[in-house]
Amino acid sequence: MYDIALFLHSYNRWLVLFFMVAAVGHAWWRMYRQTEWTERDALPGTGFRMTANLQFLLGLALYLLPQGLARGAWRDLGAAMEVEELRFFGFEHPLAMFIAIGLINTGWQRSKEADSQKGKRRWAAGAYTIAALIILMMIPWWRPIARSLNLDSESDSRITDISQLEGEGDADNGKNIFRESIDGQPSCETCHTTDNSRRVGPGLGNIGTTAGERVSGQSAEQYLLSSIVEPGKYVVDGYSNIMPTKFGDVLSDQQLLDLIAYLLTLRE
Repeated sequence: MYDIALFLHSYNRWLVLFFMVAAVGHAWWRMYRQTEWTERDALPGTGFRMTANLQFLLGLALYLLPQGLARGAWRDLGAAMEVEELRFFGFEHPLAMFIAIGLINTGWQRSKEADSQKGKRRWAAGAYTIAALIILMMIPWWRPIARSLNLDSESDSRITDISQLEGEGDADNGKNIFRESIDGQPSCETCHTTDNSRRVGPGLGNIGTTAGERVSGQSAEQYLLSSIVEPGKYVVDGYSNIMPTKFGDVLSDQQLLDLIAYLLTLRE
């Protein structure tokens, strides 16, 4: 369900941007020409309003579904507010878009109901323009501009046992994976340091040693794999379960091996 909502949210934003440009441009053209505002003039704004409302509903679904960054951020908002990406998706982005949606709907309604032609044009141009500026500022442009819909990457098909991973890991490549954002997920270093200092998650300065001591009966490799693909299964004391749950879906088998190999090199 989350993947479907994310796919639709990713592509519907381009419809929002298309109708946004059309609505803002048309409203200001009518302001410039000082012509009568008719029912036909409301059509670009109607498209803007409908696609933006749909986008907001899709965003709300992403906000409420448990796999998302926003839901994870709200599990420990105090800790999440210290991390730019979690703060953005957990608080700043939804709040800004809520304001933008309010402006779009208000501008559309008032442009239909205003007593004067001048008022109709002003409401449309003013409200749509402010909403457009908010949207442009708060779109996460660093995220993937297009997404594929892969329904085979469901959590019940992800690898959870280290014996299922074949081959050897490359620690050097794992170091790069630790620092990179993959398929829109935050990088590991967004929440973890490679020393023992606290960020949102625990420091990993000695994880190569402690990984084999955390859960009775688990090897260091198995513990690290579980921590990546099933982060809520074991949570270190003093921390909250706010780690995203999608890494098991977006990381390939080799990437998992490489990341685990790198984490095993982190020893005091």
